[in-house]
Amino acid sequence: MHQLPSEILLLIFRYVKLDGKEHEQIMRDVLSLQTICATTYRSNQISNYFEPFWWNNIKRISGMLYESEQLLDFKQELIEKNMLRRCALMLFHSSGRKMCLNNDNHHKHHHQKEENHEMTIIVCGDGDSGRKALIYQFVDGHFPQYYPRIEDSFRKDINLYGANVVLNILYMAGGDDYKAIRQMAFKSAQCFIIMSDINNLESVRNIENYLKDLMEGNVDLKMFPIIFTLNKIDKLNDKYQEDEALKILNELIEKYQVSYGNIVKTSAINNINVDTLFRDTANLHFTPKRSIEDLKKYIKDNEEYHKHKKCTLM
Repeated sequence: MHQLPSEILLLIFRYVKLDGKEHEQIMRDVLSLQTICATTYRSNQISNYFEPFWWNNIKRISGMLYESEQLLDFKQELIEKNMLRRCALMLFHSSGRKMCLNNDNHHKHHHQKEENHEMTIIVCGDGDSGRKALIYQFVDGHFPQYYPRIEDSFRKDINLYGANVVLNILYMAGGDDYKAIRQMAFKSAQCFIIMSDINNLESVRNIENYLKDLMEGNVDLKMFPIIFTLNKIDKLNDKYQEDEALKILNELIEKYQVSYGNIVKTSAINNINVDTLFRDTANLHFTPKRSIEDLKKYIKDNEEYHKHKKCTLM
């Protein structure tokens, strides 16, 4: 095997671990980097370096959070068929498009009012997790000048795949004293963001309390999108702390079989992944949930389409 220069390896590992805001550009950059590496160094092992990146994107786009044995078998099948990258790119290009295809705005005259898609997101978590700062950073682009009430709501319009989406963001106070208020609010939500401080393992462990709240509020953890946010990564300088936080979180995901969602690491003060967090949440809501069977069928249909197209051109 040809050995890659250390500069190239560092660049690869940077992208493999990156949770960037401009995700489309990142995927294009990684695709170009992998092609250049494979062409220049002519090694069959080049794709191994990129496997974590493409697999994480497949899970992110399809919202598959809980790595069941069935999902891991599917991953191995994609690796053996050398289809990990192709599957990720196919899913990325189809992600969220159904929302736009179902929107008849392109058939309307330009003077007609465009349809708004609307959704409600509930943000909950411990008091020290930085929820207020992160919401204000997303909505207004700055930190809050006052502390919100027990329950506070925010609105922001975003453009998602060419369609206008109105996000109703409901901030919920943590702690047992406000448990009843949270459970009443759950009925109006389509997605949930549970936030914790990555530097405080107790804050991460307390995520379990909010999962129990959701279950007691009759929220199906296998169907509703739940985004777990590890905030304050700007203060993180201990790799062990990050690994432990992710270990605790993944154990909770497995224990409660949360199968539809994502894990996002954020920093409100440095505006890292703040926009990505809410856009990914909206995308999971408007993009139909995909099972492993759906993914297999999608890949098979896509392959047959391209085979037919190739035969037609010949």
